[in-house]
Amino acid sequence: MHPDEHQPYQYVPYPVAVGPPPTSGLATASLVFGLISIMGGTCLIFPPFLAVWFGHGATRETRTGKRGGHGMAVTGLILGYIGAIGWIVLALMMGIGMIGAGVQ
Repeated sequence: MHPDEHQPYQYVPYPVAVGPPPTSGLATASLVFGLISIMGGTCLIFPPFLAVWFGHGATRETRTGKRGGHGMAVTGLILGYIGAIGWIVLALMMGIGMIGAGVQ
């Protein structure tokens, strides 16, 4: 082809940057309540159970990849379960103490 001849215009698309999926609100709530349950010790009864509740909902929500925050959800679940185990141990100790006090 001679350099003076016209070539048809070729459209070259530019790459489009795609951001990460939006973070799940349930994952954020699970992490926050999990942290509160660990830092609050056994003073607060609801945060560990809310962390577990929101964490399971967030893992379902983030499984498909349309929502981000799967790591936050898992972390909230772990912290929530640790806090819940603390409450269960405390309740068992109180129950055993009551039974022991009643026997005397």
